[in-house]
Amino acid sequence: MHMTQWMKGAAAAGLVFCWTLAAAQAQLSGLVPVNPQPRTDKLGNDWYVEQNGMISRQGGGNSILSGAMMLMVGSEQFYCNQPMGTSDGKEMVLMGQQPMQGLQVTRYVRMLEKEGGMRFMEMFTNTSGRDIVTNVEIRHNFSGQVKSIVTDAARANNGTFEKGESGIAIVPGSTNYRGYLFTACAPRSSVKPRIASQNQYQMSFFYSITVPAGKSASILHTVTQAKLSLRPDAAELEKLFRPFALVRFLRDLPKGSGSTLVNVRSTGTGASDLASWFPEEILGIKREPVDVLAMGEGTRLRGRATCGQLTLNHRLGKVVVPWAQVVALTGGRFEGKESRLYLNDGQVLRGELETEELKFSLSSGLQMSLKMADVDRLVMGATSATGAAEWPKGVAALMETWNGERWAMRDSKPPEMTLATTWGVRKVALNDVAALTSNAEEGAAPSVTFKDGSRLRVWMGSQGEFSFATAQFGAQTIPGVQVRSLVVAATGPQVSEESRESDDGEPATSFVDLAGEQRLVAAPADPIWHIVTSGGVVPLDPASIKEMRNVSEDVPASGTDDSAWFQMDLWGGGTVMGQLRERVLGFQVGGASWQLPVKEVVRVVNPVPKIADSTLARIGQLIRELGNDDWKVREKASAELATFGEMARTSLQEAFKQSEDPEVKRRIEGILGDLE
Repeated sequence: MHMTQWMKGAAAAGLVFCWTLAAAQAQLSGLVPVNPQPRTDKLGNDWYVEQNGMISRQGGGNSILSGAMMLMVGSEQFYCNQPMGTSDGKEMVLMGQQPMQGLQVTRYVRMLEKEGGMRFMEMFTNTSGRDIVTNVEIRHNFSGQVKSIVTDAARANNGTFEKGESGIAIVPGSTNYRGYLFTACAPRSSVKPRIASQNQYQMSFFYSITVPAGKSASILHTVTQAKLSLRPDAAELEKLFRPFALVRFLRDLPKGSGSTLVNVRSTGTGASDLASWFPEEILGIKREPVDVLAMGEGTRLRGRATCGQLTLNHRLGKVVVPWAQVVALTGGRFEGKESRLYLNDGQVLRGELETEELKFSLSSGLQMSLKMADVDRLVMGATSATGAAEWPKGVAALMETWNGERWAMRDSKPPEMTLATTWGVRKVALNDVAALTSNAEEGAAPSVTFKDGSRLRVWMGSQGEFSFATAQFGAQTIPGVQVRSLVVAATGPQVSEESRESDDGEPATSFVDLAGEQRLVAAPADPIWHIVTSGGVVPLDPASIKEMRNVSEDVPASGTDDSAWFQMDLWGGGTVMGQLRERVLGFQVGGASWQLPVKEVVRVVNPVPKIADSTLARIGQLIRELGNDDWKVREKASAELATFGEMARTSLQEAFKQSEDPEVKRRIEGILGDLE
């Protein structure tokens, strides 16, 4: 059933919806009015999306749903006067009838025909001159047939997502009813919603989002129906949730919206990630313009702390620390003999603190003499020079170890690091790295994000060691397994134009997505790949492939052949589906070729087409024929140019700028319009 059922009575011409940001204008074009209608996806799931985006149950039937996907911003419910839709019939676009909490709200609703579900994206646009912080609720109501509410890891819902969790399953009390599965975020997202449920009749996701002035923020989520066991285990749920991983649905989002998503990607790296390294709250105390002395849970004294001399007895040696560098510290009443010392260069060091003339002056004028053994927590006042989320000067990177310490790496050009992956060894300079994180147990392989967009699990150092220089204790070497996380200054070399992200947030150069949510930004190194189709073997230059997706889950197993199935969209037009004859695929990484097992390849993307000289010459000839005196020649040239697809885009755009012939411009504009 096609989505045009949503478009009964649609106008032939598109409508344009515009809103104004602080400094720019964004447009939604090509929209037509939509009349919501009941729909059934290819897996037999029934859906009815109302004009405000809510999913309603049609009649009785075997459904536990009373109503889902109600959108609330603050205490206001989202409403839309006239549902709109894209002219291709694939997506509903619901624009709020008025601002909500100061935000323009637009809902994008797309049926996932093949997967059997619905994808929602809520976009919040701030047209004001100030940042707006708000709470967003996605509310779902159910009938009394609900048995349990569990996470996608089969864990009973307790209001939060734990590590690796991203969805909620609503389990009915009878197998006669279909359950509902909601994917609310990506497993590694830094923004995960709070989950609230009321007697299994209602469940809500609550997101707290910040929308900067003149910017937009968006939330992506999905819903599907499925037959569930009365007590589904993690394996059953993993299989059902897998097709609805949010990273699968980033390619066809509205142009430019990928970078606005807040619940899909982990927190950015470099300067954009500093809030987690320099929080406004330290040791449970929000920094204020004055110093704060904490005594237990209930006592907070405000004033000014001074110290004649502060000495740190660290396991690496004894060092005097200037008082002006101290951001916070703990004493004997908080953690015993070993204290924590927070410095304004981002470091957190552990050891025994010795002080001379440590005093705290209250605003009233009363002065207290302090001993470290009696101190709980002391947090210095924040100033413009020591405020939150400011990268410290002279620091190349910050590294955190598993014992809770954080070290400032002073070298602007440290030696190369040797990082070993499953597929090969990569030698990189510190400035090639954006961040390193390890959320697993100590000793597990951390994940490294590179500035070129690669994201790989690695083992550090050929000898398992990591060397760096410190300000207090000079050069140090530690076992690589002791490194928990690392973030690099954003002051390194600028990312090359070729490595910048595209509008959908993905690398603008060739890359391959691999098992375990890993990504390698690299171009194919093989001259040819062989695809075994039902009609024979098709040889392809890897550079001619626009996108290759692993579709094995959608192909029924046959016999003993468990080779992966791929669908390939070609830059020259057309689609190929089959199995690769190769068992490994080569990709160029530095000066080496990494051999990646085909079974671990999830997706290969070449964002920019590779065009042969002969093809470019033919495109140029056809563009010149657009201005031919013979109408038939012009028509034939237009038709043939359209068959080149994206390969002709750049040439057409340049010709449009250069040509002064209205006929040529009109034809080029039509071809480019079809490409869009």
